[in-house]
Amino acid sequence: MHQMDVLLVTSPTASALPLNPALHPWLQGTPHVALLLVRGASGRYYRVAVYAEPTVPAQHAVVVDGATRHTDIMEGWSPHIVDIEVCLDEQQAPLPTKVVRLVERLMDDRMTAMREPNIAQFIAASRDQLPHIVSFTNDGPERVEG
Repeated sequence: MHQMDVLLVTSPTASALPLNPALHPWLQGTPHVALLLVRGASGRYYRVAVYAEPTVPAQHAVVVDGATRHTDIMEGWSPHIVDIEVCLDEQQAPLPTKVVRLVERLMDDRMTAMREPNIAQFIAASRDQLPHIVSFTNDGPERVEG
């Protein structure tokens, strides 16, 4: 993985800062096309991972995880990180354009929460509640069984 493959996006007016994968072992050996760390207006953190689908050429999957603290999202795995179901624009746009639009929505997550209930649920959940939730979807949070 090249150093420029991972970006930290903190402000719409700031340039993206490259992260050093050597400092974050969870980045090593993953099939990411891109990995973006985004701080929303709410103060929540999002990790947007774009994966190449090895079995289907030119197919990609986009996964969004969220955390209340920067340190949680940087650990790679933490019980305080949850999956957040998001939709990419369905328009016929190239994948990079769709990812940029998603990042813009996450940066303005308070406004996005008014249109997307899964983002609103994540913003409203306390850090202590996150280990009990698997993911946030438009149908409500999926809770850990047991």
